[in-house]
Amino acid sequence: MTAPPKRPVVFYGVNSEGMGHATRARPVLEALGQRYEVHVFCGGRTRNFLRKHFPHVHSVWYVRLRYKDNRVNVKRTVFWSFLEGPWALLTGGFVTLLALLKRPVAIITDYECLSAWAGMLTFTKVITLDNQMLIEHGDLPDLGPEHQASARVVSRVTAFNTPVVHHSLISSFWQPGLRAGVDPARARFVPVAVREVVRAQMKHTSTTGPVLVYQTSPTNVDLPDTLVAAAARTGLRFAVYGMNRTGTLAGGHVEFRAFSEEGFVQDLAAAPFVIINGGHSTICEALALRKPVLAEPVQDQFEQSVNVTGLEALGIGRGTRKLGVEDVVAFEAQVPLMRKRMEKLAHLVDTEGLNRAVEEALYAANPKRALPPRPALVAPVAAQTAAAAQVS
Repeated sequence: MTAPPKRPVVFYGVNSEGMGHATRARPVLEALGQRYEVHVFCGGRTRNFLRKHFPHVHSVWYVRLRYKDNRVNVKRTVFWSFLEGPWALLTGGFVTLLALLKRPVAIITDYECLSAWAGMLTFTKVITLDNQMLIEHGDLPDLGPEHQASARVVSRVTAFNTPVVHHSLISSFWQPGLRAGVDPARARFVPVAVREVVRAQMKHTSTTGPVLVYQTSPTNVDLPDTLVAAAARTGLRFAVYGMNRTGTLAGGHVEFRAFSEEGFVQDLAAAPFVIINGGHSTICEALALRKPVLAEPVQDQFEQSVNVTGLEALGIGRGTRKLGVEDVVAFEAQVPLMRKRMEKLAHLVDTEGLNRAVEEALYAANPKRALPPRPALVAPVAAQTAAAAQVS
């Protein structure tokens, strides 16, 4: 009895700050795993989550952002990252050695630095698949002088995370086009993917549940009082995730819930709208289920500020520097119109389209060893992007 032929190898690095990168990587990894031997590199909760679903998940160092008063504390983040330097060097060496042994077709990185550095050191093609490259390659408006410092930090982090890139797939709900000078042969917009559990709810949504509130920064200490006051003013109910507490306030109108994937998605599907920090993955899931987004981005986190700019440009959400009762009152009145606009953007949530774009990028990077892309199941991404530009 002959052994089955070995499948080509692909490396996939997943940023491990928060769970957003992990949840949006999962459907891509599931599709790749049908044809390739995929090795995943990540840490923390991301590693624990992905290990439940995939066989080759390797633990590596990652940057842990430190927060204070709903703001990224850059000095503390850098200090602790420096102390973890030996672990970074050890796991980076492991990824590089494994790349030499496994000879992957290419390395895909979702804003994860060690896999990208291993690609550079082993002369392996590197493909970025994330929304952060929107900041690097997108035709963005000027967000104002108050964001210049955080924009410089993101630019430096991007240069560190991706010392060499052969092709960028920009998976973003906001697709404003490439900025002048960016080669479209090396960077392009692709659809976004959402979890299967979210896709299963797309035909079972309502607006009868509480407003879903999700905070990735538990240091937003003023939020409970704001929600209590908003409940008294509007009669709305709020289901709050991410605050590391349980219990109720305001006679049950504000309920703090422990995280549950199933419970979170069910609450999202039933919510009239959502209140979040500004993370990309949650915005994409809200878009998939037609839930307008009121965002209070984490301060000094430029990516979230860009996401909020995209929400406002598309007319499907708005941002506020500090959430207040008046923000909730004004936003509730705009929700019906925003929901209609979201219906015109349904094509941007396209897991199959994203998976095909990844297969195309792998084949373009290494046609001798990559598998040919499977036949297209969806309309071309360029046509979808053009349709998005017509949304009023």
